[in-house]
Amino acid sequence: MELYWVSGAATMNFQKLLGAILVIMVLFLLVLIGTGTGTLTPQQFYEKAVNYMDGTVFEDSALTPELLYEKGKNHYANNEYEEAAEAFVKAADQGNTGAQYYLGLMRENGQGMTQDDTEAVNWYRQSAEGGDASAQNNLGWMYQNGRGVAKNDTTAAAWYRKAADQGFSMAENNIGLMYNYGTGVPHDDAEAVQWYRKSADHGYASAQYNLAWMYVNGKGIAQNDAEAFNWYRKAADQGHAYAQTNLGWMYENGRGVAKDKTEAANWYRKAAAQGDSTAIKNLKQIEE
Repeated sequence: MELYWVSGAATMNFQKLLGAILVIMVLFLLVLIGTGTGTLTPQQFYEKAVNYMDGTVFEDSALTPELLYEKGKNHYANNEYEEAAEAFVKAADQGNTGAQYYLGLMRENGQGMTQDDTEAVNWYRQSAEGGDASAQNNLGWMYQNGRGVAKNDTTAAAWYRKAADQGFSMAENNIGLMYNYGTGVPHDDAEAVQWYRKSADHGYASAQYNLAWMYVNGKGIAQNDAEAFNWYRKAADQGHAYAQTNLGWMYENGRGVAKDKTEAANWYRKAAAQGDSTAIKNLKQIEE
């Protein structure tokens, strides 16, 4: 008869299995006492579990990569960057793309760890290759700006496109800009408009502003002041200073809307409060 010894690795796997069972048990108990956990996100569940267990749910070695990731996000949201980094590293080492993205972000900004663009690129790349759209967009930005990697607009555009194809609004706007200016891709205003529109429809204020500008100037689409006014207004309502200035100009000159100097001044004032120099100048002129 052979004897089988439990190795350290097997013990660790057993601990992880036990941890997973405990997570399920806590979830079940919370449901029984009517806490409504069935509608909670993983992060909300983690926070509720911490609360019920008096801040000590399980050792990190017993947590799944997903729960380690949620733990890291919880610390990050509370500006506890060193604790967040510790949890993210453990999750990232197990292939969690969200944690890898956050480590890239924290390396880029020097949050809880030494600022290091090269390391930021390394983490962004791991996450991006795993399909994380935020990381793909940020990796594109690092290539476009030569941060932690040799500047390469073509590669930047390729990463922006991967994120944009997933419906990531910031990347949709970024690839639109690349087409608009012929950076890393051939210049194509019509293609730029298509990407601006996708991003604008997703509510991204900068894309709404850019789409409005294309309408005002008839670039890549038929000139249309009414449409320009509509998109400037959407961006302005989100606090976009340039859009507020341009919306004021539309009111002042009766472009796409009835001329109204009072409304023009109101929008110039909003943009001026954000320090926009053009709005400050226009407001001074209109009040003279």
